[in-house]
Amino acid sequence: MSFLKSIDLRYNSLSGFSSQNMYTNLPNLEELVLANNLFTGPVPHGFWKMRGIRKLILALNHFTGNIPPEVGNLTQMKWLYLERNMFTGKSIL
Repeated sequence: MSFLKSIDLRYNSLSGFSSQNMYTNLPNLEELVLANNLFTGPVPHGFWKMRGIRKLILALNHFTGNIPPEVGNLTQMKWLYLERNMFTGKSIL
C-alpha cells in the first residue's frame, strides 16, 4: 500500500482511528480525507509527521484539544480543513 497517493474515507461512521504508523507505511500519501466520521479525542500525532501530505481533511468529526504547532512542519500542505470539530485553546494558524 506504500504506492497510495490518496485515501478518501468520508461519510463512513468510522471511529478509533490511529495514525501512529501511517507516515511510515504510506510514504507517498498526498491526500487524506476523513471528514464526517465519528473520530474523537485529539488528532493523533502521526498526522503531523506525514511530510508529503498536501490535503488533509478532518472536518465534521469530534476531534478535541489543541491544534499542535507541528502542523507548521507540513511544508507541502495546500489544504487543511478542520472545521466543525471541538478544538480548544489558542489558535496557532
